[in-house]
Amino acid sequence: MSEIQSSDPIHELKNFFSSSKKKNTDKRKEKYISQTDFHTRSAEDLLAQFQSDSLNGVPSAKVNQLREQYGKNVLPEPEKVSVFRMFLRQIIDFMVLILIASAVLSAIFEDVKSTIVLLIVVVVNVAIGFTQEYKAERSLTNLLSSRVAQQKATV
Repeated sequence: MSEIQSSDPIHELKNFFSSSKKKNTDKRKEKYISQTDFHTRSAEDLLAQFQSDSLNGVPSAKVNQLREQYGKNVLPEPEKVSVFRMFLRQIIDFMVLILIASAVLSAIFEDVKSTIVLLIVVVVNVAIGFTQEYKAERSLTNLLSSRVAQQKATV
């Protein structure tokens, strides 16, 4: 079996990524730039693309067309993460998995003190990590829903 079958998932992934690279290259050749590529271009190039100038900005007549083409200038809503998923992420953290494996090995070798200490470290590590992630998620939600985040400025 020297040939790779098309039903092979790894082969399909390689094809997907190689074809998407080709598409991106073709799009760049066509002077098509996606929204994520703006930071890589010069100011002069962007001003020319949007038919704008650095003193007056985009003409009012062109604003609606550009907004329709590129969307509003807003940050995307962050994905809501469930409490269970936050907790699960803490459990499957690489360091926690190493500590759990160490605790299991200590239990197999009947070293009760080491097993207890390692399990306490796991519980404390998971509790601290979960608490920090939960508070950060809650702070982000509060920040995005606050009045400050909803303010508009006219320039």
